[in-house]
Amino acid sequence: MHLNLELNHEQGSFHSPYFTKNKKTSNTQRVYNMIIEQFINNKITQTIYYIQAVINHSLHPTELDQFILNTMDEWTLLKVQDETPSNARERVFWHVIHEMSLHGAHSLKDDLYFKSEITTCVDFFTGTGSYPLDCIGWRPIA
Repeated sequence: MHLNLELNHEQGSFHSPYFTKNKKTSNTQRVYNMIIEQFINNKITQTIYYIQAVINHSLHPTELDQFILNTMDEWTLLKVQDETPSNARERVFWHVIHEMSLHGAHSLKDDLYFKSEITTCVDFFTGTGSYPLDCIGWRPIA
């Protein structure tokens, strides 16, 4: 999924697959934040699926690596300038994305510590676990 977003601050309008009506300038930031939140929530759901599929050997690790790259590409389209995640789920999401970018999906098979760390994050997303220790997740900024 590629995010198609056009935001025009001067005219106070924007276009996105999530919202299609023009908004007043005073509402632009609120709507923009809603788009970011929806993006993160959708990507969390997809991330859970991809990670679990790699761990269960039903998906090749390169597919997860490509998903991570695509997610980062889509994020850049939002042109976010605030690096602070809006909530704990987003913070854990960015932690997972950065860790997967750094180590690669093959590490879920090769590195038991890494697999445990990522599984703890997935458990947090699904509500079966608590907030992961040593979780440092920041938004990438353009």
